[in-house]
Amino acid sequence: MGSPEQAPSSTATAPVIPAHQNYGDADYWDERYRREPVCFDWYQGYAGLEPIISRHLSPDAPVLHVGAGTSVLQEAMVKEGGFARIVNLDVSKVAVDQMAARHRGLPQLEYKLGDVRALTDADGAFGGVLDKGALDAILCGPNAAANSAAALRECCRVLRPGGCFVLVTYGDAESRLPHLARPDLPWTVQVYVLSKPSADGREAGPYGARAALQGPFDAARGEAMEALGQLKGVHFVYVCTRQGAETPAKTEPEGRAQPAAAAARSGATQEQNGSSSGGGGKSGGGSGGGERVAA
Repeated sequence: MGSPEQAPSSTATAPVIPAHQNYGDADYWDERYRREPVCFDWYQGYAGLEPIISRHLSPDAPVLHVGAGTSVLQEAMVKEGGFARIVNLDVSKVAVDQMAARHRGLPQLEYKLGDVRALTDADGAFGGVLDKGALDAILCGPNAAANSAAALRECCRVLRPGGCFVLVTYGDAESRLPHLARPDLPWTVQVYVLSKPSADGREAGPYGARAALQGPFDAARGEAMEALGQLKGVHFVYVCTRQGAETPAKTEPEGRAQPAAAAARSGATQEQNGSSSGGGGKSGGGSGGGERVAA
């Protein structure tokens, strides 16, 4: 599974994104990956995400990568980050087969066909869960509120206490925190902001380009979240750290705050200076009928 926003890739030209597709549908992604059999990383590659990954995900603990699609992020995490085991899940059999064939020489990488809304893994099976575009795709589909809630409960359920769910998205705090900061999800949320690779002209390597980084910011600090939401040419990374031992109830999928420090506002504004918006977009953010992609 991918995501609805175009983003530069280290391994392929950005695919053409038709508007108003069902990004949560497996058949859509199967057809698309047959048509575009190339590796492609949405939003950010490993080079941009490495400071966050190295801080919040342990190479020694198993990681679940949901909606892996044809990303090479997991390849870089093994080759450059030393990760010992990454399970890559996608609803598209075409993508799973393509990437399993590409990485048959990397035993640290496993590929599995599955639905993030109904994981088969045991409670606390993973030290980290990584999502780069899967939740965004679900939010563009039907039954967005119920399906996104089911997906997040499952990601939280399979996390060990102290483990982190790392969400990479184009969605700002206003559109994403209502999904992430729910009382049935026993985790705390921090927010990072990364410049889009296309926004600052940084040279890309085989695993993407380095990105200007701001954060972490406490998601409960409403003024800081509001300031971050004004930035252009950025992606957002939400790091949700699992608390305690209580486990969210497993459910079947449906169908197919406080003022912030002035420094946070100032830092967020300074980070944006000189940046311009790049690649893709969204309109709305309602969870009833799903997000929409601008034509």
